[in-house]
Amino acid sequence: MPASFFVFSFPRVLDPIKPFQQASEQGDFKTAQIHLKNILKEQPDNLQARIALARLYELNKEADKANLSIKALYEQYPYEADVLLLMCYNSSFF
Repeated sequence: MPASFFVFSFPRVLDPIKPFQQASEQGDFKTAQIHLKNILKEQPDNLQARIALARLYELNKEADKANLSIKALYEQYPYEADVLLLMCYNSSFF
């Protein structure tokens, strides 16, 4: 059986984070935000995606959204190191 049989027989499973990473690497933070929101629709408790989205809000100069996201993360994960670091690096949070 040729190898191409397997490629076309099954739907390709894409890494859901890959489009976000590509958009971020290209500096297209609005598109990266959209990809993260799509990930969070399917995985609302994905902590790393939520942290990345809060950071993207900062990069897009959406301080209010960033602060709300960080506050919600802190309320849910008060002892999570990544959340605490995010709070420290967010200049408008304090």
